[in-house]
Amino acid sequence: MRTHRVIVIDQSFSMATHAGESSRFERVLSRSRQIVEDAPAGDAFTVVAWSDRADNILGRPTFDAAAALAAIESIEQLDTVADLAAAVRTVDTAIDSTRKEFPGLSRTRVAFISDLGLNTWSAALTKPASGENSK
Repeated sequence: MRTHRVIVIDQSFSMATHAGESSRFERVLSRSRQIVEDAPAGDAFTVVAWSDRADNILGRPTFDAAAALAAIESIEQLDTVADLAAAVRTVDTAIDSTRKEFPGLSRTRVAFISDLGLNTWSAALTKPASGENSK
């Protein structure tokens, strides 16, 4: 079953923290590369760089693992926060356009590769869902 793999890479300030010889960011890049390298031929990749905004690095999915790996390597750690809402919007847009352009990709897998910083994720848990009343 061909899969659209969306890899969302946290490049925020907290990713600079070192544990041992490598930073969180270096480990995130390594895990992202592993997702690409372990994927079967025929899968498509979208690579999203995520900080205070979220950028679809390639602009559209690629079936070329080397291009996905190059996109991953192009991402740099930044001195910003991570905006989860921006990442979700970018992921939603990427999934919607990929489903239209490549209907043969019958499955989607999204991987948020992050340190799960409390300041990023707690805001999402405390905000009411879109359309809900917050009284």
